Amino acid sequence: MPADELLRLIKESIDRLLENQIFQDFLQWLDEKSTQVKEVENVRYKLASIRAVYFDLALELNDGNYFYTEYFEKTLAYAIDPAINDNLDSALDLDFKLYQALRFENFYNTFWYSIPSSLNLPLDLDLANNHLNFLIHSTPNPELQYKLQELKDCIVEPEADFERRQQRWKVHRFTWMKQLRDMMIKYRNIGHNWLFNKEQIKLLKQYYEANKLLWECLAISNVSVEVRSHIEDNLFYPLIPRSPSKNRGKDAQADGVVTPSEPSLNFPMPDARCPMPDSYISCISRK
Repeated sequence: MPADELLRLIKESIDRLLENQIFQDFLQWLDEKSTQVKEVENVRYKLASIRAVYFDLALELNDGNYFYTEYFEKTLAYAIDPAINDNLDSALDLDFKLYQALRFENFYNTFWYSIPSSLNLPLDLDLANNHLNFLIHSTPNPELQYKLQELKDCIVEPEADFERRQQRWKVHRFTWMKQLRDMMIKYRNIGHNWLFNKEQIKLLKQYYEANKLLWECLAISNVSVEVRSHIEDNLFYPLIPRSPSKNRGKDAQADGVVTPSEPSLNFPMPDARCPMPDSYISCISRK
């Protein structure tokens, strides 16, 4: 069928946009993470849709553009599988909320998605407390649950008055958010800083929009079931085949999550008055 060949060629052209190794590493991680969520944590959505979610979230985190959370129904993930909506399956919802917590603006009592974190706005303690409580009660991992509880105790510090808690947030927030990001990487295999430059982010956005257009074409074209299935199965999929030595699914979880090599995180250095604790997430001195 003519439409079959045309859409195959379009798909190949889109895939070649990300031939660079850094993009292939990113897509490899994307497939590993999405497959783990689908097969091990029993998320019910289509695999291509799950890949689209994590592509969106990872790109937002590296780009700083928070479009995704405000316009969920306009995403490619929703177009692929409308079952993905505000009522997400637990594993996906946990990761979604972790990404939200990593944005400082989420803890401000304002229109957080339009306010830059550099303004040092007062922390909304009730919002921070509620969000962290949700994370603590949502994770099935006892170790992550314990570390999130310690982090919440540091940030909220129930014994302190309002002014003291605001001052501690202003001084220590970069340290605390780095600790949260380290937890996300270690326990959920998300939150990696891929250090994409502006041109690479621009190319990733072009790749995303091209896949979105391809999906729209697929929905209205008279293509064979085989081609439709092939394109869906390979959306956001790396060109480079997975190495046979790489674990997948349940086996990959035996000793934790599978992660890419991790570049340095580009958080500002902690304030000199707030050194990194000796233990992984010990609360900073409350002197």
